[in-house]
Amino acid sequence: MEINSENIVRRDHYVAGKRISVLGAGRSGLAVARLLLNKGARVFLSDNRTTEFIRSGCEKLKKLGLEYELGSHSENIFAGKDLLVISPGIGIENQVVVEASKKGIPVTGELEVASWFCRNPIIAITGTNGKSTVTLMLDNIFKAAGKPAKSAGNIGTAFSNIVENMEAEETVILEVSSYQLETIGTFHPDIAVILNISPDHLGRHKTMAEYTKSKLRIGENQRNDDVMVLNQNDSIVRDSDIPGEAKKIWINNIGSVENGAGIKNNNIFLFLDDEEKEIMPAGDLTVPGSHNVENALAAAAAAGSTGISHEDIAKGLSNFKGLEHRLEFVDTVKGVKFINDSKATNISAMIAALGSFSGSVILIAGGEDKGSDLSVADSIVAERVKTLILLGEASGRMYDAWQEKVSVTIKVESFEDAVDTAYRNSKPGDTVLLAPGCASFDMFTSFEERGITFKAIVHSLKK
Repeated sequence: MEINSENIVRRDHYVAGKRISVLGAGRSGLAVARLLLNKGARVFLSDNRTTEFIRSGCEKLKKLGLEYELGSHSENIFAGKDLLVISPGIGIENQVVVEASKKGIPVTGELEVASWFCRNPIIAITGTNGKSTVTLMLDNIFKAAGKPAKSAGNIGTAFSNIVENMEAEETVILEVSSYQLETIGTFHPDIAVILNISPDHLGRHKTMAEYTKSKLRIGENQRNDDVMVLNQNDSIVRDSDIPGEAKKIWINNIGSVENGAGIKNNNIFLFLDDEEKEIMPAGDLTVPGSHNVENALAAAAAAGSTGISHEDIAKGLSNFKGLEHRLEFVDTVKGVKFINDSKATNISAMIAALGSFSGSVILIAGGEDKGSDLSVADSIVAERVKTLILLGEASGRMYDAWQEKVSVTIKVESFEDAVDTAYRNSKPGDTVLLAPGCASFDMFTSFEERGITFKAIVHSLKK
């Protein structure tokens, strides 16, 4: 199926002259504020933080007519406003959001607003794990095929930053989170991908049912000429009632499928439009792990649905090198391999990381506790981990859950101690794996900062 952008509603006239508040001045907030200003809206931005990044970003937009406040939220957020746009990090239960709703002010998010001005085809990827990898795999496939595309969304570049500068032939490849999908209204991807759903962000969504509902919203506005790529091996995805009217195709990393992408004789195959096309041997992927085979299948199914040839899909997948902080090889120090998977911010991702190695793993885990069920990792921790290094807020729970599953369990106070202790307890042939299974915010500003710190410490060990 060739994706197209016919009948996509443009909503410029909805915002021109309107008085709109933006809540949150991070990357997404600043991006959507700029977009709305450029479309003729009168924008007021509010953030209770006062960082230099936020202040300098607001000052730059002041030249376009932005009014803003930092350090607190005032009644100016509500006074005479036609719309409130919230950043992804702000939930619908936020006090300001609740107050806006009580006052009859419509509330939406940055993803939704950006989509109003997008006339290009959209491929949107969601799931608990693997979103960034599949987004970049698709980007690589489009490059290999010589087809123009831009990647954005939760991956780092706000959708609002690219919609005004898209060429007519470009495809938008979006990583979308449950936070972003929580506030959509008309957001409509031509191709949607749901990779997997496992417990995560329950502090925000409260229950698995609400978290799952947010993920599934990716398909609610799809029509019968759109495509939904689903994971046959994920029980929640497989058994859920997916909203929307899209044609469903499936991926399966342990066998073939009737329609989609699967495995046959250890090779990745496309099964689309009653044709069977061999892509490449699964073992030739440069990124390790069965979960990355699954990611490659999802990328292949989405790319194949746009008409990209199986030869170009193979080319794009075979030269994909992975992404930073996701099973990233850092260095080998005196025969000990160091792997950075700082992006493993939940237990499912930690399990997937451990599943990529055969044994002799020294695991560094812990961080901000999400309250996840740790027992789901019992068997793989017992099977793959020889030494467990724990730190951060979740270290106590992890110690109680797993200390009897491994030979050695050590709790440390600092991140540098964790890496140093892992190295001192290693021998040639071992793998030291940073796969925290937790958020980073008890020690770092982001998983990126955590991963960068890990790499710096490893490089200092070599010196």
